[in-house]
Amino acid sequence: MAYLRGYHHIHLRGVEEIVETVLELPVSLGQVSILETQVSEVLTFAPAKALEVVQQAPVKKADCVWPRAVGKREVAPRSPTARG
Repeated sequence: MAYLRGYHHIHLRGVEEIVETVLELPVSLGQVSILETQVSEVLTFAPAKALEVVQQAPVKKADCVWPRAVGKREVAPRSPTARG
């Protein structure tokens, strides 16, 4: 229900009608609204938590240099399906 409200912007009564018609579940407008609020509150913390995890992770360099021997740097081997 929260997906229908948030992503597809379907009004409350529309969500209620979809749930009652498709899923054959009795639902009220208040239940749709409460669920939407609960999901919104939970999703508020996800980006902040992801940012925290990324900031605490060690820095890794992801360039195309492939160290095969100490002091020797070569370009990473190409994939057999790579073009160019």
